[in-house]
Amino acid sequence: PKHLEDRWHLIIGDAKQKLPELLSELDSVDIFHHDSLHTYNQMIFEFETVFPKLTILLLSDDTGRNNAFRDFAAKNNLHMTMLNENGMLEKQNSHYNIEIVGCLA
Repeated sequence: PKHLEDRWHLIIGDAKQKLPELLSELDSVDIFHHDSLHTYNQMIFEFETVFPKLTILLLSDDTGRNNAFRDFAAKNNLHMTMLNENGMLEKQNSHYNIEIVGCLA
């Protein structure tokens, strides 16, 4: 919507270049949602790149396409919540009690 345009900025390009550039400008990221190229290497890259600045949630869809989401959760000792092929990881030091309630068609 027009009244929200000053609250977001669209960045188009390769996440392997654009994501590190964006993160260098930010102090932290509260919620990160992966929905780009769903290869194992791309997903792991994005998760590992954003994780040091992540404060609350890492979300991803299509987690069943490969084991990247599960491997990342295990490597970082994170509790994984799944709803169909949508996954959520809560960063352990976030001090939030997150519950997912939803309906997917």
